[in-house]
Formats: sequence, structure tokens, C-alpha cells
Amino acid sequence: MSFRKTGHTLAAAAAILAVGLGTGASNATASGRSVPQGFFGVDMDPWALNKQGIDANAELATAATQGVESVRVPLYWFSVQPYSSWDAVPAVQRPNFTQDPDGGAPYNWTSLDRFMSGAATSGIKVLPTLMGAPSWAADQKYNRLIPIPASPSRFGQFAAALASRYGKQGSFWQSNPGLTPDPISTWQIWNEPDLDRYWPQHAGETQTVTVSGKVKRLRSLGFAPTYVQLLRAAHSSIRTADPTATVMAASLTNRAWVSLKLIYQSGGRGSFEEVGANVFTKTPSSLVTAIKQIRATMGSYGDSRLPYTVAEYSWSSGSGSIPLSQHMGWLVTTAPTQAKNAGLAMAQFMTNRTRLKIKNAFWYTWASPDTGADTVWNYAGMRRTNGVSISSKPVLAAFASRAIAAEGCKAKIIATACAR
Repeated sequence: MSFRKTGHTLAAAAAILAVGLGTGASNATASGRSVPQGFFGVDMDPWALNKQGIDANAELATAATQGVESVRVPLYWFSVQPYSSWDAVPAVQRPNFTQDPDGGAPYNWTSLDRFMSGAATSGIKVLPTLMGAPSWAADQKYNRLIPIPASPSRFGQFAAALASRYGKQGSFWQSNPGLTPDPISTWQIWNEPDLDRYWPQHAGETQTVTVSGKVKRLRSLGFAPTYVQLLRAAHSSIRTADPTATVMAASLTNRAWVSLKLIYQSGGRGSFEEVGANVFTKTPSSLVTAIKQIRATMGSYGDSRLPYTVAEYSWSSGSGSIPLSQHMGWLVTTAPTQAKNAGLAMAQFMTNRTRLKIKNAFWYTWASPDTGADTVWNYAGMRRTNGVSISSKPVLAAFASRAIAAEGCKAKIIATACAR
């Protein structure tokens, strides 16, 4: 059993898949469901798709017909507030920006509004992972692949603005009465902070932490104390803006149960209502073994009641292109075996859903180029892209067959209803 050792951006490529389904949908929720709404999902980067000239909202519509009921997406702070003040916004860009009523950094909601509209139209639930500080708010002491905030409280203000706009009773839904509201109910704070490329590790340093109201000086807590500061600030701000919202701690990697213990030891308990991890194992059966170890850590710190999300899992179909000696080469297999493993993993999640309190399971990723030899993730997608062309891989059919059946349907037209 192993976890991914090196992080990656959440970028993926995809395009439109024509699906020959009926045009009608049942009005009632499917009666034969064996999983709750939103259980099966995929990781998708709509911003990367749009940059490639691929309509991310069309991809959402396609995904919904394939049994996808939720998507986990990166939500970058630097994309929404790239400028520190209204005066700094170039005149040609100002139509896309909204001034902050308090005179702070203006907001560019354009792309996010469009994506949320597409998700609501397709009935797909969105789980955003908040990360990436803009240059004006980044901690200049640290050079990371995804810039980290200099001020946890300032990051919290950004998180609150998101919750106020897209959460329950959010202004976006109020200003778009033609949409069926599909508010964001869970917000994940960062991705893989236990990896050096995404967060400073402070290896061997003594750090100040507050645990159960007591200030302590502890050593060898690595990334956790500074990450917990960010988590606390975001949690407080989000819950103030939307008291119904829940916060998910960052997805952890490798021996995630050890990293989660560091978060608890740094005083993180109470700053999240959900736990997630990016679980990658050689065999599908080992996924459950990993989840059990993570849940054991949660239980030892009094959080056995909290739900757990498989934030990323998959295998790579790069056999013949990615050498087994490549980093995480043990994930590499053929396209047929990738599909087989997906079905087996989904069966494991369904079998253990109640016992292990599994809330969601997200396949990484919706699509990949399926070319090159630099990383196993080039072949992790359910769909294969090559410029503007697109084709389906066996894993998509395997996923759709299992998911749609578990959702009590013979076919889907939107994520919340069966096709007639």
C-alpha cells in the first residue's frame, strides 16, 4: 500500500462526448439508489479546460450523463483577486471586476459564475479546494508551486466572500432566479500541504501552537502549525458567512494518517467537519486499508463521527509509455486493467460506505492527454484528449456503468435525475 509521494496541479484536459440518451428526465429522485446523491465524482479543472478552448460547462453536462454527481475543483485565490486595489485593475479589464465595498481588492467573478451556473444546470455538486495566494497577498519568504498566503486572516476574508456568494442564501443564487440553487455546502482548505512543493515543512523546527486553549512550544510538527493557522482562519470566516457550511481539511498524501496526527497535535481539531485524503494504492483492496488507518487517527482524537472523502484515487493507463521505474510507476497498468480497477474500487467504497463514513469518492482525473513519459498522471484520465479531438477510454464506461446503477438509473440526463 502506498500514497502518492509527489503532488501535482489539478489541471486536466477534456472535451465533449456525445451521448445518445433520451431527452427527458424523471421528476423524482431515483428510488433504487444504493448511494447518497453526490457520492461518485471526479476531479476536474475547468480553468485548464477553458484555456485549451474546451467548454468546461459542456464537459459538466457530459459528465452528468456518465453518472458523475459531484466534481472537486481547484479554486485559486489569485484568479479571483489578482489585483490589490481597484486602481491597479487595467481599464480594459474593469468590466469583469466588482469593487470591494470596503475598498479592498476587487473580485473577478466572471469565470466562477459561469462555471457555477453550468454545474447547477447539470445538477452536479461542487467541492472547491481553496488555494493559491495572489502575488500581492503571498508570503514572499517562501517560493512554492502554489503561492501561500502571508496572512491567514486575509485568506479567511476571501473564503468568507466565496461562502457569501455561493453558499446557502448566497448572492449568486439570489441574483440568478432562473437557476435551481445548488449552493456549495463544503469548502476544502488547500491541497497536499504535507508536501514541500505546496507548503513549507519547517522540518525539525520548534513552533508555537495552541491546543485546547493552551499555548505550547513543540518540535517536529512540520507543516501542521502554520497550516492549522490558515485552517482556523478559513473555518471561522466561512462559518460566519454561512453557518450551514462545513469545512474539509486539506487532502493529505503518503502516510496521511501520520500527517493528520500532526494537524491534531497542532490544535486543528474543531477547525474542520470533514477529512479527506488523496489515496493511491497498487490494488483496489488496499484503498480500504488506508482509509481504516486514517479513520483510526480520527477516532483517537475524538472525531470518529466526522465523514471522510476519498478526494483523489485512480490508476494510470500508461503501460508501454511510462516505465515502472518512474515515480509511482506501480500505478501504471493497461487501459483495460485501469477500467477493471475503477470498478473494483467503486465496489469497495459502496461496501464500506456506511461503516467507514465515506461521503464522496473522486476519481483523478476527468481527462488526460495520454501522451508523454514524464508522469503517471498523463494517463490517469477517463477521457483522452489530443488537441481538439477527444475519445473515451474503457475506464469511463466502467465508471458510468457502476455509478449509474448505484444511482438507481438505467441512464442519466442530469446528475439529479434519471433519463426516461
